[in-house]
Amino acid sequence: MIQQQYDAEFSVIGSILIEQKQNLFPLAAEQLSPEDFQHPLCRKAFEVMIELDCDERAGKCVDPVAIANEMKDTEARKHLLTMAQSVPTTVNFMSYVGIVAENSRRRTAAAAARQLAEALEPDFGIGEALSMGECATLAERVTQAFEGKEQRAAVGMGELFAGFDERMAQKPNYFRTGIGKLDGAVHIAPGHFAIVAGRPSSGKTAFTLQAALHMAHLHNVVYYSLETSPANLFDRAVACYAGVDMENIKTRKLTPQEKAAVNRAREDMQALRLHIVSAAGWTVQQIRASAMALRADVVFIDYLGLIKGSGKGRYEVVTQVSIDLHTAAQRTGVAMVALSQLNRTGAGMAALRESGQVEQDADVIIMLEQPDENNPNARTIRVEKNKDGEVCQLDISFRGNFQRFGLVDNFHEPPPLPPASQADFEEIGGGGPW
Repeated sequence: MIQQQYDAEFSVIGSILIEQKQNLFPLAAEQLSPEDFQHPLCRKAFEVMIELDCDERAGKCVDPVAIANEMKDTEARKHLLTMAQSVPTTVNFMSYVGIVAENSRRRTAAAAARQLAEALEPDFGIGEALSMGECATLAERVTQAFEGKEQRAAVGMGELFAGFDERMAQKPNYFRTGIGKLDGAVHIAPGHFAIVAGRPSSGKTAFTLQAALHMAHLHNVVYYSLETSPANLFDRAVACYAGVDMENIKTRKLTPQEKAAVNRAREDMQALRLHIVSAAGWTVQQIRASAMALRADVVFIDYLGLIKGSGKGRYEVVTQVSIDLHTAAQRTGVAMVALSQLNRTGAGMAALRESGQVEQDADVIIMLEQPDENNPNARTIRVEKNKDGEVCQLDISFRGNFQRFGLVDNFHEPPPLPPASQADFEEIGGGGPW
């Protein structure tokens, strides 16, 4: 079995060496990396090919002579020559590449599966058992091994225009926050990774919970809380949706009018496609698996800094969490909206805590600021990054007693209950009632 795996690897390397006119290396590089080769010589040869390909502008190229010179080892050169001579034809080159890629995925999946099995049935005399969350992460690695690398197919202008015409004939599928002016500037789409950032007590949770309630009329929404209980979040959701004073909810002193407002909101809220999940100690892989099981269209994560990840320090952990969220959004088509704390020092995106990777990965970064300490209701929304639009700033008001945000010029009283149909959304221009 191992010899068969080696034969496929020898055929890939040998084909690249003997077929210079077609330059087969870029085709292999799209699907393979050095780690996919089990034979040490093939792995080293592919590493050399990558280096030579990167240095092509400097006068180097991927050919047998250059590769042999880089290998330095006389025996290795002889083996490379044998590989080239043993390839009967390069017609089946892509089949060889596919075999190497599949064998690599099998080895990766097998290794992860063995590690998972050992974690689920540990030898208690040797070490500590892994938590179920850590076991879930290992299980996700097994699944990811079968996904393999995405093939990047070239697309021509004709095909691209056909896709453009098809998109223009459809209504855009954006997730609206309910604040019309913000939704006119920022378009959060399926597969986007968005950040809502602010300093402590700026209203990040209230803002995203209000947006989640609004989106849940038309989309499947899941709100993952890593520090607040679902019951507490629901109390805040009721205050926001029904226009009930949050203090009266906390002290259990609802007025008769507020009780009537809650009862009016009850049927409407129960129809919302919104789930709240307690996710303390969860990893990105667990959040992704849960989101797929709940068929989520958009998820909110409160907050990014509490997601469990791998790394030696906080910088490495947050960096990997950001990369994993960005990748999860792209691969699943689920919009990921993560809350993030801001440092007390620094301005703009530089104030994002613990890792600059967040700034790089996010499609949209929305920051909540309190511009006037003497006015606790005043807030400014700053769109610091917007891949599909322009950055902008919006003055807004936050009514903490109702857990609601709204535009300053129309936010003197609690707004009415939100619309419950697509027609209602379209009638008000998609902006929503808040």
